[in-house]
Amino acid sequence: MKKIIAALALGVALVAAGAAAPAVAASAPTVPTISDRTVSAGGTSTVYAKVTKRPGTKIVAKSVTAKRGSTVVGRNKASIKLSAGTYRVTTKVKYRYRKANGHWSKTKLRLSTQTVVVRTKVVVRPTSKPKPTTSAYYANCTAVRDAGAAPLYRGDPGYSSKLDRDGDGVACE
Repeated sequence: MKKIIAALALGVALVAAGAAAPAVAASAPTVPTISDRTVSAGGTSTVYAKVTKRPGTKIVAKSVTAKRGSTVVGRNKASIKLSAGTYRVTTKVKYRYRKANGHWSKTKLRLSTQTVVVRTKVVVRPTSKPKPTTSAYYANCTAVRDAGAAPLYRGDPGYSSKLDRDGDGVACE
């Protein structure tokens, strides 16, 4: 009889201890580091709302906001295009996690703010190319190549924006 009572007491103690244990919550999702970017002159780079999900979590919503100084470039978007400059980029994640009892938690919020620098790629003018001393006009890039003047840089004689397709300051690349 004493053994039965001891076994029942032990069982009640284990059940009570299990009920009193706090629910183990899955950790919040993580936001990967956004690296600095380099773009060509006049170009843009896109920043996305990326999130690494943990087991037992469910992503409800994610968005990204970017500020350049006090100016908001984009707010609560899936992605934002950034031109050259320094930005404060905030990634907002709304998520839920599964509790120990199997139910989902209320929606939680995680914010991650990072500084992102977008630099302009510097176009280095080669020193070996002879620079024309007189003004020139070229009808098209074939004429530039035939004259041996390709590529033309912004400010060179004969440079024209119509010869520079991508607008990076280098014509007839």
